[in-house]
Amino acid sequence: MLFLKERVPKSIDEMTRYADKFKEARRVNIVSLTNQTQKNSGSRGKGTPTGGNVITLTDSIITTQVSSPTIPEQCEKKPIKMPVAKGKLSYRVVTVLRDTGCNGVVIKKSLVSIDCFLDDYQTCVLADGSSVKVPIAIITIDSPYYQGEVKAWCMEQPLYDVIIGNIDGAREPYDPDISPTVSVVTRQQAKKRDNPYPKLKVPGSIKDVSLEDIEYEQQSDASLSKLRQYVAEGRNFEKTNGTKVNYILKKKLMYREFMSPKVENGKLFRQLVVPEVYRSDVMKLAHESLMAGHMATRRTVYRVLSEFYWPGVESDVKRYCQSCDICQRTVPKGKQVRAPLGKTPIIDVPFRRVAVDIVGPLVPVTDKGNRYILTLVDYATRYPEGVALPSIETERVAEALIDIFCRVGFPREMLTDMGAQFTSNLMSEVSRLISLRQLTTTPYHPMCNGLVERFNGTMKLMLKRLCAERPRDWDKYLGPALFAYREVPQESVLFSPFELTDIPGRTNVLQHDIKLTSDDPVRFKPYPIPYAMLDTVNKEVDKMIEMDIIERSDSPYSSPFVIVKKKDQSNRFCIDFRGLNSITIFDAETMGNIEEMFSKLSGYQFISKN
Repeated sequence: MLFLKERVPKSIDEMTRYADKFKEARRVNIVSLTNQTQKNSGSRGKGTPTGGNVITLTDSIITTQVSSPTIPEQCEKKPIKMPVAKGKLSYRVVTVLRDTGCNGVVIKKSLVSIDCFLDDYQTCVLADGSSVKVPIAIITIDSPYYQGEVKAWCMEQPLYDVIIGNIDGAREPYDPDISPTVSVVTRQQAKKRDNPYPKLKVPGSIKDVSLEDIEYEQQSDASLSKLRQYVAEGRNFEKTNGTKVNYILKKKLMYREFMSPKVENGKLFRQLVVPEVYRSDVMKLAHESLMAGHMATRRTVYRVLSEFYWPGVESDVKRYCQSCDICQRTVPKGKQVRAPLGKTPIIDVPFRRVAVDIVGPLVPVTDKGNRYILTLVDYATRYPEGVALPSIETERVAEALIDIFCRVGFPREMLTDMGAQFTSNLMSEVSRLISLRQLTTTPYHPMCNGLVERFNGTMKLMLKRLCAERPRDWDKYLGPALFAYREVPQESVLFSPFELTDIPGRTNVLQHDIKLTSDDPVRFKPYPIPYAMLDTVNKEVDKMIEMDIIERSDSPYSSPFVIVKKKDQSNRFCIDFRGLNSITIFDAETMGNIEEMFSKLSGYQFISKN
């Protein structure tokens, strides 16, 4: 069978000739075939089998007359494969059957549009001899068996969507056209084929602007008042590096002439001064247009300055490029710039700022049902507090915080994470009533609240060790664990929280009076500050005022200051108090004698700092 399929005979005669060639080429052993057949038929004696079914040579060989019957035992049983293929009917995918017993085309009526029907009916004779009257429609078929327009009989429920019979131009069932041109095409592919050159989606063009409009806006724009003054005075600017800038009027329009030996070998740029109403159009044209390509800030600035200018053009273009929606959504991975994190200020007033967090759920649950711990740590004294809670809904957390604040005092600021119990409307209302400012950490960044996070780890380890024998009573060990933590020095401040608080939760602020030998104020004029350091000095002063290190004063005393660079290249603000120290009364304090100290240490073998 495989030999015949490879040759694809066109008729029965051609198929029999191929079969004879196959037999002759392989020379079948007739005797063995006959003996094998006789054995399979069963041995009922030494003679011929009963019933007259004798297999002879003529029964085994296919001849051109095809008169001998086929032996069922020698035929392979294979599933029947119908000549069915996929096609399309007006861009709709359909199932097509090639039927050699039909002399027309049959189509499912529901697949035909109303416009394709003709005002005509024909009688179709079925295989059982019965006839049926069906409507006629003109359809366009694109299938492996037929392509083109044809009249079809429309039936309600045919076996296949389309049945192609023996019509002019129809291909044989064994010879379908498998070229890609007849493959199934979707509606989107059909639209693309009908429109091979679709329009590009580009940003909209800017509005038309006349020279009169630009002239009017240049004269009425308030941001160009200084430039109009330069034009009226005919003022020219020239720097020491050879850069020249002039503002001129040409055909009633204001231009800026720029020339620098460091820019394109001293090329003269004549830039149109752009009013404020047209600046966004210029930046859009230089950055978002089809021929601009969404370049970065530096190249967009160069493109704008080659023809246009306005005060603050570089900063405006930079903000425009950084705020471009397409540029932000197409930044390559790994180049996203992280938002700069703010610095935590130094808190020197006890319970001005506290850090709050929740630990849990802890296992096992205590007898009282507690499974969470609300922790609080003061930023100034590192004084900790903790409350065991059975749940962490907003009402219970707010009640526990108020209980703590009533004992240690109400803070001004509270730093928490983004938990729902801290960011809810109820907690915001409670904070408003007690004049508390809520601060939250960056999402998924617990390092921001590292003070209380580190305390949580230490507290869990202490409780785990204290309640090793009775783990269900860990809430009863919470108080002793907090006392033990408050008693030992804290590494960052070198004092224990108890030492920094005479009253738990309170620290007395002392006031120091300086005694002078004279009541005449000491005043010294400040040292000259380089212009390049002026911004640095102002930032340092503002930072110290914000951190409450210094405060504004109207005292008649005045001392100069200097800026000293540290090893890490940061700045140290130092005040020269030598004039004030010269009239200050110091307490008399004896200084140790080095020789006496060495004499006391002469008899010791080991010496330590303590």
